[in-house]
Amino acid sequence: MRSESGEAENNLNYSQVPNVIRNFSELTYLNLSGSSFSGQIPFEVWQLSKLLILDLSRNHFNDPISALLANLTELAILSVCENQLTGPSHLR
Repeated sequence: MRSESGEAENNLNYSQVPNVIRNFSELTYLNLSGSSFSGQIPFEVWQLSKLLILDLSRNHFNDPISALLANLTELAILSVCENQLTGPSHLR
């Protein structure tokens, strides 16, 4: 993960998103694609309110797309393909 220029890029291969993600409140771009993360998308991700781009694709997330998505008011691009998410089909 990298935090220069308000960006973080994926070089993680864990089973869960690290809780430390909450410390990057100024992020505008977060790419966690292809990391084999599983379970629920952590609450901390939904609190990164300055995100413009969020890529969670190609993981094993299996929860409903959270109502907390409304917290990401600046979000322009959301990629969640190739997960086992539920919710409105236009968001999967």
